[in-house]
Amino acid sequence: MMEFVKQGSMSRKEAAETLGLTKRQVRRIFAKYTKEGETGVVHAEKGRKSECALSEELKSEVARLYSEKYNDSNSTHFSELLSEHENIKLSASSVGRILKAVGKESKRTVKRRPKKHKPHERCTQEGMLWQTDATPYAWLGEKVSAFVLHAFIDDATGIVTGAVFTQNEYSRMLQRKFTYPK
Repeated sequence: MMEFVKQGSMSRKEAAETLGLTKRQVRRIFAKYTKEGETGVVHAEKGRKSECALSEELKSEVARLYSEKYNDSNSTHFSELLSEHENIKLSASSVGRILKAVGKESKRTVKRRPKKHKPHERCTQEGMLWQTDATPYAWLGEKVSAFVLHAFIDDATGIVTGAVFTQNEYSRMLQRKFTYPK
């Protein structure tokens, strides 16, 4: 691409659009290309190992420890165990990558059981079903005896249709039949 720019058959703007770079980036690359040739365009760090890269000895040691001592833990817990007991400080993601590279993926978190009861479909019309619940609590403070709050909620709308305090949950007042609003 830079050869076309050098020959004049392509502008820097066209090269930038073709390569998906900015004009400024193409200008820098072209300057390196004219000064050093094709080798100047190649990244200087290509083929070199990063200074931050983990050594192969450390990777094999981590894999060995996992298979021999800590194979029942997940990568997060395993990294904590390595730090605590083996004096090897690695992040959970690094441990996970090491284990994945040697084909020993760590245990996943425990899957939750499916819910036994599915939520019911709401009623289609207001007043078809009222749900009720009672909550004993010291509503008026600790010095006054506890009352029970009975609340009635319309299933279709979710609106509280009524609430009443009683001495206990099985009060005579609640044993009366309630009539639905019309």
